[in-house]
Amino acid sequence: MIILHEYPISMVDYYGFRKYSKTLQPGFKVPCRTTTRKDIMKRYEDEKDNILALLRKVKSRISLTTDMWIASNQRKGYMAVTSHFIDNAWKLQSRIIRFLYVPAPHNVEVLADALKQCIQSWNLDLRLASITVDNCTTNDAMMDIIKDYFPYGSLLLDGEFLHMHCCAHILNLIVQDGLNAVVYDGVNRIRENVGFWTGSDKRVQKFEGVSNQLASGYKRKLTLDCKIRWNSTYEMLCVAISYKEVFAVLSGRDKLYKNPPTPEDWEKVGKICELLEVFAKLTLDFSASKTPTANIYFSKICKLKITLSTWLSSPYDYVVKMEEVMLEKYKKYWDSMNGLMGVATILDPRYKMALIRFYFAKLFDKYKYDREVSRISNLLRRLVMIMSLGVRVLKVRGNYLPI
Repeated sequence: MIILHEYPISMVDYYGFRKYSKTLQPGFKVPCRTTTRKDIMKRYEDEKDNILALLRKVKSRISLTTDMWIASNQRKGYMAVTSHFIDNAWKLQSRIIRFLYVPAPHNVEVLADALKQCIQSWNLDLRLASITVDNCTTNDAMMDIIKDYFPYGSLLLDGEFLHMHCCAHILNLIVQDGLNAVVYDGVNRIRENVGFWTGSDKRVQKFEGVSNQLASGYKRKLTLDCKIRWNSTYEMLCVAISYKEVFAVLSGRDKLYKNPPTPEDWEKVGKICELLEVFAKLTLDFSASKTPTANIYFSKICKLKITLSTWLSSPYDYVVKMEEVMLEKYKKYWDSMNGLMGVATILDPRYKMALIRFYFAKLFDKYKYDREVSRISNLLRRLVMIMSLGVRVLKVRGNYLPI
């Protein structure tokens, strides 16, 4: 119960909890906090052994995702490492294998050392497929250090695909750049207004009261966004737009409310939110926990570029400007499609090479079309060749692993 609901361990010493437990079962002796802490650590070790046993049985390579998280109350940095693999029953599995405190400074060497220790402690040195991280210079430098750590021949294609960029984070960068280019002031103004009317219970009640007086009613609560997560900004704007009349009415009723969004802000944000719906759906697909296999990414990324290209014909100058900024960021990361996405698409029996050719014909000219199709097909041949040589094995710690 304490683990599941993240209750404080000290609750076992609370008088009310002990009395409640005794009422349920007088013969049950509630353990002290020291015993409870030992029980939790024992449970942790048991679960770790179970995951180790599972990983030893898995015949496929294992991919990792990692990110840093800063606790808002303590301002301490923690690294989370999650493993992703296909088990022997062909089911997609994910397990958190490390969540550790990383002391400051969070420079390249410190982060690389923490990640290397995690890989070593789980014996993944010779079984790693890829590591997915957010797109920043620190992570790029960290992956350069990590790549040199692995034994020769242990990585897939000598580490060509060890460093993978997070698709959801790329989407976030594309949208944030687009919004900042055309409606930065408008978004900030709406954000300040939402923050003002959600700042206290009294203001929330006043906003709700005015909303109920109007035809719209108060159906969805105003929610302040997280600036580094574009989809939360999108949600905030969509909700705020539905109450634009309420903001206008309140600007004449509350003396402290002095900077309401302008009609131009509402017009631009409303039009852009209609266009960004495709990004919202794509972010949900990329952020799913049960179904994000590589074969679904290729077509969605290609459709995104086609959609962006259609915005060039928009009669609104700010939409065209936003599209140009977004397309520039898109080309930085996805102009040359990641080869493994293409391979996964070919291996999907619904698509094979037909889908590759279909989208590449829409995205590239004749010269680049031939080059990109050959690049993907040659990569698949290289991977098949490596798998066919899998009879060569390396003995490590009593285990025979394919190299």
